[in-house]
This record gives sequence, C-alpha cells and structure tokens, in this order.
Amino acid sequence: MTVQVEQQVGIPVPVDYFQNPTLSNLLRHLRQPSEQDGDPTDFSSRLVPVKANNRSVNRNFLHRVTNRVLLGGPVWGRHILPYALGTWLQRRWVRLYLLQGPSFAQERQAFRQCLTDAALTDPRDNLLTLNLIANTWVSWRIRALQLPTNFAAWVNLNGTDLLTAAIRKGNGLIIVFTHQKFVIKLTRYFLQQHGLTEVPVISALNSGFHSPSREIRRTQSAHHGLKLLRGGGAILIAGDGRGVSKPVPIPFHGRQLPVLSGFVELARLSQAAVVAAFLTMAADGSMRIEFVSLPSPVSTAETDEVLVHYIELVKERWPKLLPTMNWGRLAYLASLPVNNQGDNCAGDDLTPF
Repeated sequence: MTVQVEQQVGIPVPVDYFQNPTLSNLLRHLRQPSEQDGDPTDFSSRLVPVKANNRSVNRNFLHRVTNRVLLGGPVWGRHILPYALGTWLQRRWVRLYLLQGPSFAQERQAFRQCLTDAALTDPRDNLLTLNLIANTWVSWRIRALQLPTNFAAWVNLNGTDLLTAAIRKGNGLIIVFTHQKFVIKLTRYFLQQHGLTEVPVISALNSGFHSPSREIRRTQSAHHGLKLLRGGGAILIAGDGRGVSKPVPIPFHGRQLPVLSGFVELARLSQAAVVAAFLTMAADGSMRIEFVSLPSPVSTAETDEVLVHYIELVKERWPKLLPTMNWGRLAYLASLPVNNQGDNCAGDDLTPF
C-alpha cells in the first residue's frame, strides 16, 4: 500500500511511519515531509540501542574473542591465509579440537538431533566435521572466496542463466535462500560482477528475535525491497524465515515448520522472477551453488502452493544442505514441535555434491 501511495503522490514514505502504521499517521507524513526523516531506505541509524551492564559487557568481550579466534579465522588486517592451505589446516584443527573439546557442545547436539529427525546417519562424524568447518573461520573463507581467482577455482555455479536472464529483462529478481553459510555473500558477489551493486537482504536487520521492533523492521525492509524490485533490481530473502505474521505450518523431516510467505508476497506484488539458491560444500573447501527457478504467483490463492513447493525443494536437498546450515537455525529446527505424521527421507545419498 505504501509503495502505491508513493507512486501516486510522488513523496517517499519515511521508515518512521511503520512505528505507527495508521492512515492518519501516513497522512501526517505526506502533508509534512521533513528533512529530518532522512533517506527512507537507510535503516542503519534507526536501530534500537541496547543498554549494557557489567555482565553483558563481559559476555560481549568473550563473544568478540570467540568470533575472532574460532569464527573469524586466519585474517590479519588485509592479509589472509591462502585458501587451499587454510582449508587443509582447518580440517585437521576441527578434527583434533572441535570434535573432542568442550567448545560448541550445544551446536554439535543440535546438529545430531537434526540428523536423527531426518533419519540420516553419520557414523564417522564426516557430516558433523563439515558442519563445524562451515561455521568456523567464516570471515576468512568469505574474504578468500571473493578473490576472483579463488572464486573461479573453488565455486561452481549452476543455473546462472536464470539470474542473467532476469537481469537483462529488468523486471526484478528475487533470490530465495536457506539459512546456510556463504550463500548470501557468494551470490551477491556474482550479481555484483554483473552490474547489480545493491542487492539487499530483506530481513528484520539486527534487532533481536524477541524485540518488539522486529516486525516493524521487517516491514521497513520489505517496503524497500518491493521498490527495488519494481525498479528492476534484485533482493535476497530467506524462504524458510520465521516470525509471527501468520506462518504456514509445513511438515519438515519429523517437525512442524512454520514458514512465512514473505518472498511469495513480494513476488506476487512485483511479478519479479523468483530463483531459489542452494549451496553444498565439500570437505576440501570447494562449493557449488544451484539456482532453481520458482513460479511467480499471480494471485493470493497461489501463495501457499508456491511456498510448499519451495519447502519441498529444500526437503529433497536436505541431506546435502544440512552440513552448511547456520548453528542458530539448527537449534531452532531441533526445538520445533514434533510432527507425528512423519516425512523422513531415509536412504538418501550423503556424499557431498
């Protein structure tokens, strides 16, 4: 509605409007546009400040140390460890330390629970090792893979013609991703090489999941994304996102997964091309991103059908997607209500790629 209003009156609706999304408030903003509203697409200055106490400061310090040593990886300013050498060292480090030490015990437990839910086995901890590799040394791997020579040598892209065709047509492009490591950065890197400098991730930004402002920020982000799509731009959005806005419950490997219809609604309103991105990773550090075309719904009645179709694609690929899933996502999946009907996929090939 706000995008249609902007098109009719020629005045951008500031993001402050979503703090009180009523017609009277909208009219007030349109009658008195103010310079202090700033850039309507700039959300970074509007994050809710968090007050810290001594305990939270200590936690933040330990969190920064963990991020730097375990999650960041071998990065020293502008210098990084060569990719092949870093991957070789990380595999051995993970085997010696992370699989046996106390670090990330909860993450290992959540991963094993998701394996059990999907009726998958990992007797030699090969998949667990891969998951630990994917979730550590993240900053190093992203920086290394965004070097042109490394990207060409270690990242295999399938279905990029779907992306380039949408870019040429200029009708907008929605890239739907799962909560995997690296898929956002590497997909965005590819798009930037093809002239799309702004490819935002549509999300609730940095507000906490239980923050009352999360839904407001999600709306602000979607509002900006819809305008980009109608201008022929591209966005990234999670197809398996979570929230409180009337999720659709879908059976998912023994659990009941509530899924938001955000990307389908944006596709219906913009008629942009919709492409799903799935990333798989091998123990040697090589990656493959598969792009799969999704239907763009033309009516509200088709919304749930497209959403279920996407989740079915995720379920089919789950044994190979699971090792690169974010730890927070795995913990969330392991906490979902059990689906008594069951939909396991026993017998799937677990070989990477």
